[in-house]
Amino acid sequence: MLSAACLMAAPDYLRDIKPLLARHCVSCHGPSARKSGLLLDTAAHLRQGGEHGPVLQPGQPDSSALLQVVEGTHASIARMPYKRPALDAGQVGLLRDWIAAGAPAPADEAP
Repeated sequence: MLSAACLMAAPDYLRDIKPLLARHCVSCHGPSARKSGLLLDTAAHLRQGGEHGPVLQPGQPDSSALLQVVEGTHASIARMPYKRPALDAGQVGLLRDWIAAGAPAPADEAP
């Protein structure tokens, strides 16, 4: 018998993840700001990372700096978004589930 968790699909990048990042992250990590050399406006940029290296380890949420930073557990980077409310548990869960599923995203995504 399959569990309910097995029947649930991974969060959809374009529907769930990209809008979340656009609302909470891109103002500081987008084309107009790019703090720490990090762009979060496309999945390709997430995989590329910034000055501190890659922020995404597909299939490994606990090793992904993106998740560590939004949870406030990263060893050397403060919780993000900085000086703004933290992501809620549901939003963090979406990121965790998407990363655990391998962080699928369209290859031809536009910023």
